[in-house]
Amino acid sequence: MYRTILQIGPINIRSWGLMLAIAFIVGIIIAEKRAKKYGLLPQQVVNLGLIIIIAGVAGARLLFIFEHIKDFTANPYEIFAVWAGGLSYYGGFILAFLCAFFYLKKNKIPVGAMMNVLAPSLAIGFFIGRIGCFLNGCCFGEPTTMPWGVVFPEDAPARWIYEEAIKLHPTQLYSSLSGLISFFILLLLEKKFKFIRRDGLLCFSFFILYGLWRFIIEFFRHHESYIVGWFTEGQALSIAIIIFSVSMIWWKVKKSK
Repeated sequence: MYRTILQIGPINIRSWGLMLAIAFIVGIIIAEKRAKKYGLLPQQVVNLGLIIIIAGVAGARLLFIFEHIKDFTANPYEIFAVWAGGLSYYGGFILAFLCAFFYLKKNKIPVGAMMNVLAPSLAIGFFIGRIGCFLNGCCFGEPTTMPWGVVFPEDAPARWIYEEAIKLHPTQLYSSLSGLISFFILLLLEKKFKFIRRDGLLCFSFFILYGLWRFIIEFFRHHESYIVGWFTEGQALSIAIIIFSVSMIWWKVKKSK
């Protein structure tokens, strides 16, 4: 775990923020190169990318605060300490999706085409961003006896829960790997199946992949509370995302026929 990558005087370059910035830059570069394929302007991709990153961080932070409201009530100043970690991906996903949809509609940009342009960028951004979570020590997993289990240092958030030096599932890296696999699956789908290039179907395919990966990884991730039994909030949202995405693909395919 390396929460601070570089310190220059009073300036700290945090690993999580650095990886988030790298994820954004790489994602924008990939999307810019893909824009012409779908008849879009590279500048439109850049503008939308800025909206997504701002809305994504804000939404993810707001949902995390809501989920841990008791902690922030005691320490309200930590609400703004985003650099220290503490984001809920689905909160960022929902707010970023709504803001992006509003921007596209307002500027009369084809929503489906832009969704498909951004789909691989979302996957590769997730791959890079989750490495930042691992370096930051957040989003850790449950105890494990597997040889790849990770023992976090004493100042890691995991040690607030597990005081002993025990191996934990590196669920951050599980999630990171799922993003990389999804990236290549999306490129393969786009190449092999031309129909998936229409009406945002490639992006909805990414949502399905993400929902499936997240549902599985939730079994190994540490949670402070459950909805019922082993069922988590993340799994409930995963199911909702999968159902919504499958429904949209079915509806668009049926509509095109």
